[in-house]
Amino acid sequence: MKQRIGLEARGEAGPGFLHQLTGVIARHAGDIVPVEIIESVVHSRT
Repeated sequence: MKQRIGLEARGEAGPGFLHQLTGVIARHAGDIVPVEIIESVVHSRT
């Protein structure tokens, strides 16, 4: 039976982050079932 875990990853916005992350999971024979992308917007006070 495979172990079930959760993962939260934070990184810089831009192309390539999700691609690299899924590549690492695939190399470790991981099975990605649900994916939720939460965008945060930083508001600066000037």
